[in-house]
Amino acid sequence: MQTGPYELSTWPRLLWASLKGIVGTFVGIAGLIAGIAAWFIPATEKIALPVFAVTLLVSLAIIAVLIEAARIAKMHAASTLPRVKLSIVESKDPDEPRVILLLEPSSLYFFGLVVSVFVVEKDQYERFFGQGLVQNIQDDGLIQVRLDDFDFDATDVLNGLKSNSLDVITRLRVKPYVQQRTHS
Repeated sequence: MQTGPYELSTWPRLLWASLKGIVGTFVGIAGLIAGIAAWFIPATEKIALPVFAVTLLVSLAIIAVLIEAARIAKMHAASTLPRVKLSIVESKDPDEPRVILLLEPSSLYFFGLVVSVFVVEKDQYERFFGQGLVQNIQDDGLIQVRLDDFDFDATDVLNGLKSNSLDVITRLRVKPYVQQRTHS
């Protein structure tokens, strides 16, 4: 089951997504376990079989949901932002260069997604650099981001992108959301 940020926003939503993810598998396994368990409980035992079966099934459901919730949370916690692998700067008009960033594969990005680009400065401060659009996800999973609106005054960053400077490329952070800009 594919989950997104909405399912991870609260604990109940995560548990509900986990329950939906395991319900088919759980029903089959629970039926098998309940059938096997029935063979090992003597008929003279004081515990009623329906009570035992319900208790067993509820316990297994809780365990399965918690395991699935942990799996989903771990999967999403491991989803970090993809690194920029390459930059391409096309200059049809010298006053308005066109910048394309090639990112590593990531499940966070999809075609048409508007993204924000930041440059990590000294002391880990992330300065807003611009906004772009995912224009293509290649067959090999690499993500092409076209920067539509960026800081033309950041000549050091633009020059680094033109030359594919490893120093500049490793300082870029492409985030799958849009930075709200204030206009003065």
